[in-house]
Amino acid sequence: MNLNLQKRDIKLLIIFGGLVTLLLCYLLVFNKFNEKRDAIDAKITELSPELDTLRDYQAHKAEYQEKISVAKTEIESVLSALPTSIWEEDQVLLADRMEEDLKIDAVGEGFSEPLLVKQLKGVTEDHLDEAASAIDQSIYKSQMTLKAKMTYNQMKEYLDYIFHEEELTGIESMELTYNAEDRKIDATTVINSYYINYANAPEESHLVPNVTKGVKDPFGTHEKK
Repeated sequence: MNLNLQKRDIKLLIIFGGLVTLLLCYLLVFNKFNEKRDAIDAKITELSPELDTLRDYQAHKAEYQEKISVAKTEIESVLSALPTSIWEEDQVLLADRMEEDLKIDAVGEGFSEPLLVKQLKGVTEDHLDEAASAIDQSIYKSQMTLKAKMTYNQMKEYLDYIFHEEELTGIESMELTYNAEDRKIDATTVINSYYINYANAPEESHLVPNVTKGVKDPFGTHEKK
């Protein structure tokens, strides 16, 4: 066997070796590319549903913004009608106002401990755009049982008066009895006044009318100068 290689053969071997090396490099790169491509394809497949959902959100963005605006307006309306506390004095003043404005005759008032209506996670008026700031809130109702005499027309005005209060007010129950002697209706109404409470809720202001304190000198001992 002739082991002597001609220069032409050596060149061919070098070229062959280079081609083999190049092929191996290409195969290595190609395999890694395929692995990365398969991983990316799998990720795309995994994210496709989320992408479709986001595209759907984007397509309805204007509709969602409008609904958010409407919801915020409604929440502001409800929150503005819910004080953070109700006093019995507030309910007494409501009865006094109705007696004076509607000319009905209030003959008795009774009160009970506030009752829990609902517990929820909610935002305050100052943080309507911050869903993450939602806190535990509790809604209560304070009940006043009001007994009053009124005519039929006064009764209709009486109902309108209660439901048109600025603060959220409603009727739990109402019993009506016609009194033939004075030709009036004896009404017993359980009136609910609602309020919302939560940690660090602001103090509510309460309107308390001035009270007559009597004369300065009940014994007449003060000398005029």
